Amino acid sequence: MSDFQRLWRYTRQRSEEAFAALVRRHLNLVYSAALRQVRSPPLAEEIAQSVFADLARNAHKLKPDTVLTAWLYQVTRRTAVDVIRRESRRQLREQIATEMNAMNLQADSGTGFQPVWADIEPLLDEAMESLDETDRTAVLLRYFENKSLREVGQTLGTSEDAAQKRVSRAVERLREFFSKRGVPVGASGLVVVLSANAVQAAPVGLATSVSITAATTALSTATATKGTAGLKATAAAILTNAIVSQKVVATHFDLEGRPDIWMDRSTYLFFSMALGIGLPLLLIGLGYFVRFLPVNSIKIPNRNYWLAPERREVTFDFLFRHLLWLACFEAIFMIGVHLLIAHANRQVPPHLSLLLFWGVFGSGLTFVVIWLWVMLRRFRRDTISSCG
Repeated sequence: MSDFQRLWRYTRQRSEEAFAALVRRHLNLVYSAALRQVRSPPLAEEIAQSVFADLARNAHKLKPDTVLTAWLYQVTRRTAVDVIRRESRRQLREQIATEMNAMNLQADSGTGFQPVWADIEPLLDEAMESLDETDRTAVLLRYFENKSLREVGQTLGTSEDAAQKRVSRAVERLREFFSKRGVPVGASGLVVVLSANAVQAAPVGLATSVSITAATTALSTATATKGTAGLKATAAAILTNAIVSQKVVATHFDLEGRPDIWMDRSTYLFFSMALGIGLPLLLIGLGYFVRFLPVNSIKIPNRNYWLAPERREVTFDFLFRHLLWLACFEAIFMIGVHLLIAHANRQVPPHLSLLLFWGVFGSGLTFVVIWLWVMLRRFRRDTISSCG
């Protein structure tokens, strides 16, 4: 199951199991990024708690194309900066000095790439911040999560070769960043160091603690929001959710029912109201104002006969009633379209039911054909009977 599917299950079905799975999948990344910046395991745990609480609160706002790894990394970075500012500078310097000495002693007694990592680690997140968003995401996927180049390309929407070039270019920029700060390292050595050390295991039991805390925080926030919003806001939310509850709505689907066009909810509701209310009102207005139009601009069969002065009022009354029927049907048809889109967006992943689509579309097409046939038959029949 993908990150988006788990988020969907959590936001729509309140699945704590789905959220816990997200925590287990990304906790090591978040904890390691926090630990590199604050240099304190307790503070790193506190940051991890805060980051996943933010995810629980904002899960419904994330778009389907959001790369959750990159989103969590950026939130961790911002949260860690806030924590560092909150801490006393003197205490932070003493803590950093003490732990850096301990790590350097451990590194000097080790083997392999550990001494290089001791130099790189304090600068790594600053170096990552210097990359643009796409390059940073590529490095996170490739070396922090050990994804294959094919998987990196799929996530970024590009080919495997293009992903390889982007990753190589990003690594070279990181190498230049470290070199300018007195940490000479080759590109291949940097790759090995990142893959081996960038993500460390979080403390045992932290995943469970984070999941419970985040879920409790999200529930408390939701309860408080509902309590202060009042009855009016609650009724409005229920009405909106009856149409579609996602922040991002799939509105167009390909021939196999897969979504290929998305809108944010406010834009979708605007267009829905315009088509479901505005268009019927326009048709009714046209039926009313047609009697004020120049006779030569009204295109109907046998116009000279039906728009003759003695039959003009009868014709205008018929056109008004006929357009009123069309307006009523258009409003009902749009309700069917809304329900169809809402049903499609409730699927995981969103998927349009072709059976329901052809049912709604076929009903609309049938009505339009009958509507046209009635109008044409009315004018032809009466003309023939009059002539006869």
